[in-house]
Amino acid sequence: MYCIMVDQLVVTVPVLSGLDSCRLEQIAKSTQVINLSIGDTLFREGDCCNYYYFIIEGTLRIQKLTSEGNELILYRLGKGQQCNLTNTCLLGGNQYDAEAIAETQAEVLKLPRLAFHQVLEDVPEFREIIFDNIRQGMNNLMNMVEEVTFDNMERRLAVALMKHAGDTTRIKITHQSLASELGTAREVVSRLLKEFERHGWVKLYRGAIDILDQKRLSRL
Repeated sequence: MYCIMVDQLVVTVPVLSGLDSCRLEQIAKSTQVINLSIGDTLFREGDCCNYYYFIIEGTLRIQKLTSEGNELILYRLGKGQQCNLTNTCLLGGNQYDAEAIAETQAEVLKLPRLAFHQVLEDVPEFREIIFDNIRQGMNNLMNMVEEVTFDNMERRLAVALMKHAGDTTRIKITHQSLASELGTAREVVSRLLKEFERHGWVKLYRGAIDILDQKRLSRL
């Protein structure tokens, strides 16, 4: 963990350049950058929300544990992104109802709650970015609810496989990771993948999946 210099702060979050030099100096003194290793937790469910977070490098996943103990991935954060859950908690004074886990080595800027509200009041562009991100986050959440409610799991699994495959035919991913992404149990994913394999659409390996029939998966 280290404090950030004014010029580095402006480069990292350019919208803050709208502040005068005195206010920028105050904000920089209260801002820290933290380093996370793979698997580290940025915040946990039930924690008080005391900081605004901005991802400088790396990838984090925001997830929630279901009553059955399964992980449901709500969304991921990458370089240059901010956490919508954190923003809504800062505005509403709520505790977190999900957790943030580092999927890679990560560097995260954290700004105390008081400084966040000062910038929100002083910089209209920053305020607009925050509200736009919250609106987008709500849209994404509604899309996820619609998928979980109305789409069958076979189709959702096929979509996930095609998304991860991209231009390749081999996906390095575990059944548990797919289950977390889809918000279901690992056993459900394993059973469906076995069915896909039986039909000749995929070939299963330990920690990897080969896509054999992209056209069939696309039709699903």
